[in-house]
Amino acid sequence: MLIQLDISKAFDTIPHKAIDPALRRLGIPSTLRSSIINSYVSINTNIEYKGSRVEVQLRRGVKQGDPLSPFLFNSIMNPLQEQLEELRGYKIDETQSTSSLAFTDDLILVADDMEKAQLLPTATEKYLYSMGMKIASNKCTSLQVQTTRDSCYISNRLTSYNW
Repeated sequence: MLIQLDISKAFDTIPHKAIDPALRRLGIPSTLRSSIINSYVSINTNIEYKGSRVEVQLRRGVKQGDPLSPFLFNSIMNPLQEQLEELRGYKIDETQSTSSLAFTDDLILVADDMEKAQLLPTATEKYLYSMGMKIASNKCTSLQVQTTRDSCYISNRLTSYNW
């Protein structure tokens, strides 16, 4: 089973309060951590409409175009990936398994049976919910791959070739 999940407005919804714990967890020195956190303190924007102007404090989202933003996003998502890997979604061999493939804000969950396939998105949704984030269900999909007698035959034949 493959489950492709889209995190709704992933970079825009990262809570600023999650940055310090994520950086602390990675062992980032306190002086560097403070500099990063201070760059997210008291960020405001102004909204103007029909002559009225309102100042709004931003408490979510990493900075667009900032080279540090993907690192911050990944730092905050690392605990989720570690949690997913503990569920051992797809067994590769007796000692190796994988449960997720991630590239920036794209997440693919991998499981070798339906029971595990149901646990993975549930754990993902729970983690995201704890962060005030959510899955864009209309942008998600799943795929089930089943081995057939013909696919085994073709697969075995292909592995005998010298590529």
